[in-house]
Amino acid sequence: MASPSSKNGYLELKGYTPHQEVVNAAEATHGVNAGDIYVKYVGNDSLVQIEYIDEDTGNALKVDKKTGKSGEKLEYSTTDLIKEYEKQGYELVHDGFTANDGNHNKETFDSYDDIPNGEYPETINQKWTVTLKHKKKTVTSNEPKDPTEKITDGDYSHDYPATVGQNDLNNTVSRNISFIYTDKPEGENQAFPPVTQEVSYKRDATIDLVKLAKGDADAVSYTNWEPKEAGKESFDNNPVQVVDGYVADYVVVPSQDVPKDENGKAQNGQNIVVKYSPVSKIIPVDKDGHEIPDASTPKYKNDHNDPTKTTTTDVPEIPGYHAEVPNVTPDKPGEDTKVVYVKNTQTIDLVYVDTTTGQTLTTQVNVAQGDSGSAIPTSVTDTLNATTQSYLDKGYVIDTAKAKETVPGEFDYSGQNTDGSDAQPQVVTVYLKHGTEIITSTDPKDADKSNLTISSQNIVHYEGAGNDTPKDVVRTDDSTLTRTVTIDKVTGEVLETSKWTGKKEYDDVDTRVVNGYYADTKAAGASKVTTDDVSRAKDGVITNETSVTYHPMGKIIPVDKNGNPIPGSKTPIFNNDPNDPTKATTTDSPIIPGYHLDNPDESSITPDDPGKDRKVVYVADTQNLVVQVFDKDSKTPDQPLDTTKTGATVEFTGDSFTNFPTDVATNIDALIKYYEARGYKVKTKPSPDELSAKFDGDKDTTQYLKLVLTHDTETVTGENPKTPGTPINLDDPDSPTYGEETSREHLVIKSVDVIEYEGAGDKTPETNTRTNDATLTRTVTIDKVTGEVIATGEWTGKFIYESIKTPKIDGYTVSLENAGGTAISSGDANEAVAGVITRKVKVVYTPEKQELQLKVYDQDLDKYLGKTDSFYGLTDQEVGEDPQTRLDELKKQFAERGFDIVEVPELAKNYDNTENGTSDQDNKPQVFVLVVKHHIETVTPDDPKTPDDKIPNTNQNYPGGLTETDLSKTITRTIIVHMPDGSTKEIKQEVVYTRTATVDSVTKEVTYTDWTSKNSNWSEYQSPDIPGYTVDIEKVELAKVPVDGHDVTVEINYTADPVPDEPVNPSNPGNPGTTTPDQPQQPGKPTDPTKPSEPNKPSNPGRPTNPNHPTKPTKPVTPAKPDQTHDQHSKVNGETDLNGFVDGISDEKAGAVAGASDNAQAGAKKLPQTSGESGWQASLLGMGLFFISLFGFKKKKEDE
Repeated sequence: MASPSSKNGYLELKGYTPHQEVVNAAEATHGVNAGDIYVKYVGNDSLVQIEYIDEDTGNALKVDKKTGKSGEKLEYSTTDLIKEYEKQGYELVHDGFTANDGNHNKETFDSYDDIPNGEYPETINQKWTVTLKHKKKTVTSNEPKDPTEKITDGDYSHDYPATVGQNDLNNTVSRNISFIYTDKPEGENQAFPPVTQEVSYKRDATIDLVKLAKGDADAVSYTNWEPKEAGKESFDNNPVQVVDGYVADYVVVPSQDVPKDENGKAQNGQNIVVKYSPVSKIIPVDKDGHEIPDASTPKYKNDHNDPTKTTTTDVPEIPGYHAEVPNVTPDKPGEDTKVVYVKNTQTIDLVYVDTTTGQTLTTQVNVAQGDSGSAIPTSVTDTLNATTQSYLDKGYVIDTAKAKETVPGEFDYSGQNTDGSDAQPQVVTVYLKHGTEIITSTDPKDADKSNLTISSQNIVHYEGAGNDTPKDVVRTDDSTLTRTVTIDKVTGEVLETSKWTGKKEYDDVDTRVVNGYYADTKAAGASKVTTDDVSRAKDGVITNETSVTYHPMGKIIPVDKNGNPIPGSKTPIFNNDPNDPTKATTTDSPIIPGYHLDNPDESSITPDDPGKDRKVVYVADTQNLVVQVFDKDSKTPDQPLDTTKTGATVEFTGDSFTNFPTDVATNIDALIKYYEARGYKVKTKPSPDELSAKFDGDKDTTQYLKLVLTHDTETVTGENPKTPGTPINLDDPDSPTYGEETSREHLVIKSVDVIEYEGAGDKTPETNTRTNDATLTRTVTIDKVTGEVIATGEWTGKFIYESIKTPKIDGYTVSLENAGGTAISSGDANEAVAGVITRKVKVVYTPEKQELQLKVYDQDLDKYLGKTDSFYGLTDQEVGEDPQTRLDELKKQFAERGFDIVEVPELAKNYDNTENGTSDQDNKPQVFVLVVKHHIETVTPDDPKTPDDKIPNTNQNYPGGLTETDLSKTITRTIIVHMPDGSTKEIKQEVVYTRTATVDSVTKEVTYTDWTSKNSNWSEYQSPDIPGYTVDIEKVELAKVPVDGHDVTVEINYTADPVPDEPVNPSNPGNPGTTTPDQPQQPGKPTDPTKPSEPNKPSNPGRPTNPNHPTKPTKPVTPAKPDQTHDQHSKVNGETDLNGFVDGISDEKAGAVAGASDNAQAGAKKLPQTSGESGWQASLLGMGLFFISLFGFKKKKEDE
């Protein structure tokens, strides 16, 4: 029988192989045990692989393989290796083993069948990837570093590279602006200190710590140079200052963009010199063009808005002359301007001055005119005399206090105005003053007489007697005082006024008697007027006034014993004395009802002081007052209430015409308080006027005051219900009590509003219950005196429960947007159950449709790839496994297509809760993006690829352009030495250039690095020295090989030395073995080596291939003298180049030179080699051909 295995149904034996696959059959014998067979199982070999990947290069750093037997325990950790790589500058991106990507078995080795002993399975499941990347260190321009500083990051430690220092990351360039005078010697010609303008640039460096540790040349990369001040990449324009007396050649030194080299590095700007040149002047000349002696010659004025210009300059003033132009605006500031001047015309004016007023009366302008120094006409004097007389006729007189002026004999030499008029005319002045006259009151002429006379009046005024007051008595005099005035004859104004003279006396007037009044004097009015009273004059009149005042007579005043006047009693006025207006006579006292005189002797009064009242005492009669209380709501409203129990006084007495006693009001208030405490309220009560009334004077009649009451009521509301059985009037010990009708149960109805929610699971809001404890109310009115119910009110009130906005739950729609808006009014009172009205409403939530989208985003192309995968569900519903399955498929598909997975989204477990509005589709789907980028694979010259090769970890093939010939080239110089014995020796010198390619695994785009070489020179070769022979090339020089160079062959030949007795030509222009000169030059005619030709102008050096380290241009070589041409080789940077000047020009030219050298050598090879003479001639011919080829190259280079 076959041994059990996974192949025949025993799956638990997978990975194990029995040492005996078949147990042979055995013959059975009855009753005899045939024996037990033991089959041993051995675990098959198993394999685990952990690959460490450099994310930056895509290369595997290490593939760590572990072996074991099926089911054996797997013990492995990535910690040590990761730490080791971190020391090398790596940082961990993802540890796929520790995270167990793929969810593989990490505990034991997997089991595999059919694995021969000592071999391992070809396909395994237990594969993990650990991804690391190069850690980067950024050095900013603000904090440069030097190699003495350390980079320390965890266990990583390395010196900073030398290329991140201050000068590597910062660059400041400048230009200078200087200012000089052109008319001053050097050293003294600086107008202003020079201005230095600077612009600073910066860049940052990024250090790849892995490459730095390896010593790679590209370990440091840089950002582009950028200005430190954002946007500033030019030297500012610089305004040029104005210097008086000079003009500059710049208005503004213009701004200049900062120049940059081919690598974008800023260079210094071009320096600027601003030159100041002196300005010229104005030259005054006469009409004949002759300069006017001693005249001023002013320089042009500077234009202070433009340093390159002058502005308008006024011409100078010259006495006796005027210029034809007022000013000069020169077009050329450096050239003088001549200005023509002519003589002036003179005039004379006459002026007449009023010295009294200080004003000029008349000015006669330009009375006569003539040239300077000519005679003034006599007509000027005639005009002066005639005008003077006209002023004398108007009242003026000559002012003798002023010096008299006369007309001069000739014109002066004053200047001239711009309009040609005399700037300073000659002036003759006549001084006049006003004449005067005295005016009197007797002969006032045309003057106002009132100004010369003052009249007077005497007035006696009477006052105080009302309509009976006598009229005033007035007496007058027309010429009481007089005076004189002096006037100005020109203006008529008063110049002087004399003092007043004169006087007047007035007598007394008797005072008249007026009934009911007495006067303060019997006679009045005596007075006099003198010059001392002038200041009192008004409108030309001096007034003396006297007043007589009448005063009311006194009267008899009836009073009580307390001295108080008796209201309503008569008060007779004292009688007048008919013979004396200042006195009164005897008067009778009045009779007053209800009163009698206290002293009968005062029945008549004769006063000593007529104006003083006389009080007479009267005695009043005694009277009665009673207060009564009435209940208008009782059955006997007109019957006074018994007030015995009130404790108040209701009966009062007092004197006639006196106020009621003050305690009447107090006792009425006590009555009111008593009855209000028992449920009454006041209907009417004695008014303040009634309480303050007086006894009426009728002692035989009782007076009454009435207090009228009604029953007070109380309205009991639902807001303030009462407790049955409690007293209505708290201050009444016998008060009635509240009945059942006043309780809350009879006066209030409550309401309840209930909103129930359902449909949103755990998010469903709780039931919202709102109550109002007093939705409807009513009232009862009771009589507070009796406690009886008078009236019951209707149910009133209204309560509106505001609708409540249904709580928003994202991703759900609701059956009601708002709920609970209900109103309860008095009409709903019959709905009340046990005093409560209840309203209910239900709100249902329905989940909305939701969408989950999977997208793939290409970081390199900055766009989404392929179609969007959509999955649908409802709000908060579980997403399920389909999206994750699809995401895993996308990861695999894009990895196979050549993408690197940059970011894998973590999918949500549930659909979200975004709202769709009116749409039935999800307006805001959940979007999860798988971010990928193009995998970049590096191909090195050591491991070239063909289109048949697969890109690792993809199903994509490499593109073309990655073969060995695409990534490596070898340029060979072959040196063939023809030995004298006929044998040859061949030396091959190789320069190998390589480059690295990177492949975009998606687009198949190939990018190359620059060609590089570990050694780009062909080394120097020294030809063997063989006695008796001369070699044509003693040494093949060290040569730099450009990347586009090509193979070169150099052949070296030997010739036998000449026979000793043969003469040697000492004029040989050079050593036959000399190599071709390096620097192309024209040595002259070969037939006449004694006369060197003129050297060509050296060509411009080629543009350097490395802008950062430009090669110095080769200094032109002076042609050698005929005896100095031996061993003349061009030296470039200290090295002799086989091709002459290869190192001094650009690489592309080097290849051309190498070709020229080839041709020369080929020509040399074809020359015959028969004897010493022919060898010398062959060498000379070879050198000539090489010169020709070099001259052609030099000519071409100059043309370029």
